[in-house]
Amino acid sequence: MSVLSKGIAPIIFAILMVLIVVALSISFFQWSKGVSETFENTTKWKTESEIEKTQTSFTIVNVDGNQVGIKNNGRVSIDINHFSFYLNETKHDSILDEPLGGTSMDPADIFIFNITGFVDGDYKIRVTGPYGIVDEVFDELIN
Repeated sequence: MSVLSKGIAPIIFAILMVLIVVALSISFFQWSKGVSETFENTTKWKTESEIEKTQTSFTIVNVDGNQVGIKNNGRVSIDINHFSFYLNETKHDSILDEPLGGTSMDPADIFIFNITGFVDGDYKIRVTGPYGIVDEVFDELIN
């Protein structure tokens, strides 16, 4: 019986080694698949973000009294909550003149914003939007 047990031990050892190698291979495959999917999703998100950034554009088209007209010249919609208004480098509040029920400014739309909290006079009016896009004009504001 000792001859039989001596022949079985190396076979059991070989089978166990094969099972360990297979288990490690499967584990490595699953890990690398997760890493590549994460990388793919991150790259996709960054690419889409950069494309949207290059297609985002707006300009100040009109200043009348305390109203500032903004036109979306880009190819994508802009969330109006991303706009900030500065008069001579001081941030001021704005109110959308005619709420349209949404906060999305589609391409070619013009929205009118009422600027509040200023004294009549000439100002450098600067509007900042998403992705750091800026437009500015020098004009007179009247309450």
